[in-house]
Amino acid sequence: MAGRWPLHNLLLLLTGLAVLFSCCAPRLTQKELEMQYGRHAPAIVKYGAVDRLKSGQTWQVFLAAQDPDGDMKEVIFELYQTGRGWSPAHWRRLEREERRSFAGYFFLNTPAFWSTELFAQKLILKCRIRDMCGHDSNLITLPLEFIGREVPQTVPEGFSEREIRSLGPIMIDVIPEDNGEEKVKFLP
Repeated sequence: MAGRWPLHNLLLLLTGLAVLFSCCAPRLTQKELEMQYGRHAPAIVKYGAVDRLKSGQTWQVFLAAQDPDGDMKEVIFELYQTGRGWSPAHWRRLEREERRSFAGYFFLNTPAFWSTELFAQKLILKCRIRDMCGHDSNLITLPLEFIGREVPQTVPEGFSEREIRSLGPIMIDVIPEDNGEEKVKFLP
Protein backbone atom coordinates (compact mmCIF):
# COMPACT_ATOMS: atom_id res chain seq x y z
CA MET A 1 0.00 0.00 0.00
CA ALA A 2 2.79 2.42 0.88
CA GLY A 3 4.49 1.72 -2.51
CA ARG A 4 1.43 2.94 -4.43
CA TRP A 5 1.34 6.43 -2.96
CA PRO A 6 4.64 7.64 -4.43
CA LEU A 7 3.62 6.39 -7.91
CA HIS A 8 0.18 7.99 -7.52
CA ASN A 9 1.79 11.26 -6.40
CA LEU A 10 4.19 11.15 -9.35
CA LEU A 11 1.26 10.68 -11.77
CA LEU A 12 -0.60 13.59 -10.18
CA LEU A 13 2.51 15.76 -10.44
CA LEU A 14 3.03 14.87 -14.11
CA THR A 15 -0.63 15.51 -14.91
CA GLY A 16 -0.48 18.88 -13.15
CA LEU A 17 2.67 19.85 -15.06
CA ALA A 18 1.09 18.81 -18.36
CA VAL A 19 -1.95 20.98 -17.64
CA LEU A 20 0.23 23.87 -16.47
CA PHE A 21 2.43 23.87 -19.55
CA SER A 22 -0.30 23.09 -22.09
CA CYS A 23 -1.18 26.80 -22.18
CA CYS A 24 2.44 27.54 -23.08
CA ALA A 25 2.45 25.24 -26.10
CA PRO A 26 3.43 27.00 -29.31
CA ARG A 27 0.46 28.26 -31.29
CA LEU A 28 0.23 28.29 -35.05
CA THR A 29 0.65 31.63 -36.76
CA GLN A 30 -2.15 33.00 -38.95
CA LYS A 31 -0.16 32.02 -42.03
CA GLU A 32 0.29 28.44 -40.75
CA LEU A 33 -3.42 28.21 -39.91
CA GLU A 34 -4.34 29.38 -43.41
CA MET A 35 -1.94 26.84 -44.93
CA GLN A 36 -3.64 24.09 -42.90
CA TYR A 37 -7.30 25.15 -43.21
CA GLY A 38 -7.48 27.60 -46.12
CA ARG A 39 -7.68 31.37 -46.41
CA HIS A 40 -11.33 31.83 -47.36
CA ALA A 41 -13.79 33.27 -44.84
CA PRO A 42 -17.21 31.66 -44.38
CA ALA A 43 -20.24 33.41 -45.88
CA ILE A 44 -23.85 33.61 -44.78
CA VAL A 45 -25.55 33.26 -48.15
CA LYS A 46 -29.17 33.63 -47.06
CA TYR A 47 -31.07 34.30 -43.87
CA GLY A 48 -34.39 35.50 -42.55
CA ALA A 49 -36.90 35.55 -39.70
CA VAL A 50 -40.19 37.21 -38.86
CA ASP A 51 -39.71 40.66 -37.34
CA ARG A 52 -42.75 40.58 -35.02
CA LEU A 53 -43.78 37.94 -32.52
CA LYS A 54 -46.02 37.43 -29.52
CA SER A 55 -44.25 36.65 -26.26
CA GLY A 56 -44.26 32.90 -25.71
CA GLN A 57 -43.74 32.06 -29.38
CA THR A 58 -40.50 30.47 -30.51
CA TRP A 59 -38.52 32.66 -32.91
CA GLN A 60 -37.10 30.73 -35.86
CA VAL A 61 -33.98 32.28 -37.39
CA PHE A 62 -33.26 30.74 -40.80
CA LEU A 63 -29.64 30.63 -41.89
CA ALA A 64 -27.69 29.14 -44.80
CA ALA A 65 -23.90 29.39 -44.90
CA GLN A 66 -20.97 27.96 -46.79
CA ASP A 67 -17.19 27.96 -46.74
CA PRO A 68 -15.13 26.76 -49.72
CA ASP A 69 -12.40 25.59 -47.31
CA GLY A 70 -14.88 23.50 -45.30
CA ASP A 71 -13.51 24.76 -41.98
CA MET A 72 -16.45 26.62 -40.40
CA LYS A 73 -16.10 26.24 -36.64
CA GLU A 74 -18.93 28.02 -34.84
CA VAL A 75 -21.97 30.25 -35.14
CA ILE A 76 -21.96 33.24 -32.79
CA PHE A 77 -25.20 34.91 -31.66
CA GLU A 78 -25.46 38.19 -29.75
CA LEU A 79 -28.74 39.65 -28.52
CA TYR A 80 -29.53 43.27 -27.69
CA GLN A 81 -32.60 43.86 -25.54
CA THR A 82 -34.18 47.28 -25.05
CA GLY A 83 -33.49 48.48 -21.51
CA ARG A 84 -31.02 45.67 -20.78
CA GLY A 85 -28.25 46.02 -23.36
CA TRP A 86 -26.23 43.19 -24.89
CA SER A 87 -26.54 39.68 -23.46
CA PRO A 88 -23.50 37.40 -23.28
CA ALA A 89 -22.92 35.76 -26.66
CA HIS A 90 -24.02 32.21 -27.43
CA TRP A 91 -21.52 30.10 -29.40
CA ARG A 92 -22.79 27.03 -31.22
CA ARG A 93 -20.02 24.71 -32.38
CA LEU A 94 -20.65 23.19 -35.81
CA GLU A 95 -20.54 19.46 -36.41
CA ARG A 96 -18.02 18.05 -38.88
CA GLU A 97 -20.70 17.53 -41.57
CA GLU A 98 -21.79 21.20 -41.23
CA ARG A 99 -18.35 22.75 -41.75
CA ARG A 100 -18.56 23.11 -45.55
CA SER A 101 -22.21 24.19 -45.72
CA PHE A 102 -25.42 24.06 -43.72
CA ALA A 103 -28.95 25.41 -43.88
CA GLY A 104 -31.86 25.38 -41.47
CA TYR A 105 -33.11 27.38 -38.53
CA PHE A 106 -31.95 28.14 -35.03
CA PHE A 107 -34.65 28.89 -32.49
CA LEU A 108 -34.95 31.31 -29.60
CA ASN A 109 -37.56 30.56 -26.95
CA THR A 110 -39.36 33.61 -25.57
CA PRO A 111 -41.05 33.61 -22.17
CA ALA A 112 -44.85 33.46 -22.12
CA PHE A 113 -45.38 34.40 -18.49
CA TRP A 114 -44.01 37.92 -18.97
CA SER A 115 -46.08 38.60 -22.05
CA THR A 116 -47.40 41.97 -20.90
CA GLU A 117 -43.95 43.10 -19.79
CA LEU A 118 -42.39 42.17 -23.15
CA PHE A 119 -45.11 43.92 -25.16
CA ALA A 120 -43.51 46.49 -27.52
CA GLN A 121 -40.00 45.53 -26.39
CA LYS A 122 -37.50 45.34 -29.23
CA LEU A 123 -34.61 42.94 -29.73
CA ILE A 124 -31.72 42.89 -32.17
CA LEU A 125 -30.04 39.57 -32.93
CA LYS A 126 -26.61 39.66 -34.52
CA CYS A 127 -25.08 36.54 -36.02
CA ARG A 128 -21.77 35.63 -37.65
CA ILE A 129 -19.79 32.49 -38.35
CA ARG A 130 -16.13 31.95 -37.47
CA ASP A 131 -13.83 29.40 -39.09
CA MET A 132 -10.80 27.51 -37.77
CA CYS A 133 -8.45 30.35 -38.79
CA GLY A 134 -10.49 33.00 -37.00
CA HIS A 135 -12.00 34.47 -40.18
CA ASP A 136 -15.49 35.86 -39.60
CA SER A 137 -18.33 35.77 -42.08
CA ASN A 138 -20.51 38.70 -42.96
CA LEU A 139 -22.45 39.96 -39.94
CA ILE A 140 -26.24 39.77 -40.16
CA THR A 141 -28.67 41.73 -38.00
CA LEU A 142 -32.29 40.70 -37.40
CA PRO A 143 -34.78 42.88 -35.50
CA LEU A 144 -37.67 41.54 -33.43
CA GLU A 145 -40.54 43.38 -31.79
CA PHE A 146 -43.06 41.82 -29.41
CA ILE A 147 -46.69 42.49 -30.25
CA GLY A 148 -50.00 41.46 -28.69
CA ARG A 149 -51.09 38.81 -31.19
CA GLU A 150 -49.65 35.53 -32.39
CA VAL A 151 -47.78 35.66 -35.70
CA PRO A 152 -47.41 32.69 -38.05
CA GLN A 153 -43.80 31.69 -38.66
CA THR A 154 -43.11 31.70 -42.38
CA VAL A 155 -40.13 30.22 -44.17
CA PRO A 156 -38.14 33.03 -45.79
CA GLU A 157 -38.02 33.17 -49.57
CA GLY A 158 -35.19 31.16 -51.11
CA PHE A 159 -35.18 28.31 -48.58
CA SER A 160 -36.12 24.89 -49.96
CA GLU A 161 -38.17 22.22 -48.19
CA ARG A 162 -35.04 20.22 -47.24
CA GLU A 163 -33.52 23.32 -45.61
CA ILE A 164 -36.34 23.54 -43.08
CA ARG A 165 -34.66 21.66 -40.24
CA SER A 166 -33.74 22.65 -36.72
CA LEU A 167 -30.08 23.46 -36.12
CA GLY A 168 -30.60 23.89 -32.39
CA PRO A 169 -31.43 26.52 -29.78
CA ILE A 170 -30.02 29.98 -29.31
CA MET A 171 -29.20 29.80 -25.61
CA ILE A 172 -29.81 33.41 -24.60
CA ASP A 173 -32.50 34.43 -22.10
CA VAL A 174 -35.04 37.03 -23.18
CA ILE A 175 -35.78 39.09 -20.08
CA PRO A 176 -38.23 42.00 -19.83
CA GLU A 177 -36.93 45.54 -19.67
CA ASP A 178 -35.77 46.51 -16.20
CA ASN A 179 -37.57 49.74 -15.32
CA GLY A 180 -36.48 49.73 -11.70
CA GLU A 181 -39.80 48.48 -10.32
CA GLU A 182 -39.93 45.55 -7.97
CA LYS A 183 -41.43 42.65 -9.91
CA VAL A 184 -42.23 40.26 -7.07
CA LYS A 185 -43.68 41.23 -3.71
CA PHE A 186 -43.03 38.92 -0.79
CA LEU A 187 -45.37 38.69 2.18
CA PRO A 188 -43.81 39.42 5.60
